[in-house]
Amino acid sequence: MEFPLKKLVDEITSSIIKHSMWKFRLYETIWEGKSEWTVEDVKRDDLCEMGAFLKEFECKEECYCTSAKIVHKEFHLEAARVLELSLQGKKDEAKLAVVDESKFSVLSKELVELLSHCRETIAREGCPRIKQ
Repeated sequence: MEFPLKKLVDEITSSIIKHSMWKFRLYETIWEGKSEWTVEDVKRDDLCEMGAFLKEFECKEECYCTSAKIVHKEFHLEAARVLELSLQGKKDEAKLAVVDESKFSVLSKELVELLSHCRETIAREGCPRIKQ
């Protein structure tokens, strides 16, 4: 799939915003102990909007977006673990699993940083790595 550069920058921005909104919903799940999601669905990195975007975005060589795909997959596995703790009634463990230095938070920050850097590079220089 080909992306005009402006659309690509907008898609990355939208993905970052929706990622933050999704995390907030997971935090609500921790407090409520119930969720509309299943652990198995959350493990999948292709069901969220960011996953759909990353799946379509292909580069010719290694780049920030390529790294983001890897981190995104790891993030979903950790998010599923947090959800599972919450649904099992382990609220304290689930809360600890999302604190600032937790694996969940570190992966989330890394993902946003990778995508932000990718977005800034594309906006400034274009992206010669996009498959044509």
